[in-house]
Amino acid sequence: MERQGEEIHVETEEARAGETPHVVRYILIFGLVLTIAALTAVFAMQALTSKAPPDPNSAEAAASPSPTGN
Repeated sequence: MERQGEEIHVETEEARAGETPHVVRYILIFGLVLTIAALTAVFAMQALTSKAPPDPNSAEAAASPSPTGN
């Protein structure tokens, strides 16, 4: 602590009364990585298990009845 006139200047660690170990930073990074991995897995499973829509130019689409009933 240092006094300059009427002002008191305190070092950062003195004002905090301790050290900051950066644990929160590691938890946030770990959570972000897990979130990205989970969303990637969900997207991949959805892409692998969903059926592709029928191609309108295929023979099956031409053979199906028209929606108007004509």
